[in-house]
Amino acid sequence: MAISRCLSTAAAALALSCTVHAADVLVLSSGDPSLDAQFVATLQAHGHTVTVGPQWHLFDGTGGLGAHDAVLLLNNANWSAGGPMPPSGQNALLGFIAGGGGLVTAEWTLWNQTTSNDFLVLEPAFPVIPASSYRSTPDVTYQRVTANPVINAGLPVNILFAPDNFAGTETLFAPKGGAAVFYTSLGYGDGLIGWGYEDGRVAMFSTCIGFGQLAHPDFARLLSNTLTWVSDTACPADFNLDGTVGTGDVSAFLTAWFADIANGTLTADFNNSGVTNTSDVSAFLSAWFAALAGGC
Repeated sequence: MAISRCLSTAAAALALSCTVHAADVLVLSSGDPSLDAQFVATLQAHGHTVTVGPQWHLFDGTGGLGAHDAVLLLNNANWSAGGPMPPSGQNALLGFIAGGGGLVTAEWTLWNQTTSNDFLVLEPAFPVIPASSYRSTPDVTYQRVTANPVINAGLPVNILFAPDNFAGTETLFAPKGGAAVFYTSLGYGDGLIGWGYEDGRVAMFSTCIGFGQLAHPDFARLLSNTLTWVSDTACPADFNLDGTVGTGDVSAFLTAWFADIANGTLTADFNNSGVTNTSDVSAFLSAWFAALAGGC
């Protein structure tokens, strides 16, 4: 996964900061070669290494994903190309995330799953609950609500941009339990939601992403930062995803753990055993104390 070093502060401060670097990104093709080239140019300008893969409806996992840190799943210019994504491809992505990889995706991926079950295998890794509504609008303002040193790096609190329109501009969604809302979309809903899924991370944007948003310097940086964030999975004890390890992570873990026990969910299945129980508490606390001692 992406190179990452975590340097501990004094244990009394109960905080650990993580420094992250650029990622090796596989971009699943938008179906538009010129748009693919713009994604490559934009992400490379932010230091990432970029490879363009097949379109989403053709991705079958052939060739493996182990060489990459993150996958950018584009499903906008080719939203109507026909699905679903081959189950082998969905399982490959799910395994990639579970093993510590990152996934970033956007509006049409969720909409195609909601309306056509095009990503039924992959959907459990999505950090959002769809509301089955979308809009077309000339401008969107993303407003920061959850501070994160990686996602927020170099960005203002509010990001105003003209969204790209691919038969619509923005979908309405809400976070699943345990997910973080990093930005809201003012006057509409949430804008950028992410979470940890097993050993990896997944983030989803509410808008389509095309030429206009890539040309917007703040949105382009936000996309780049988000790809870096999903690639930085070296600090599993950062349970609340705020970029530091501290007492807030213990509270967040225990809240998720008790919710799992009550509801049969797996948000706090820290040891990836397929069940949430006291072994996960032990595994989390071991990782948390190790992080405080200087080893993420």
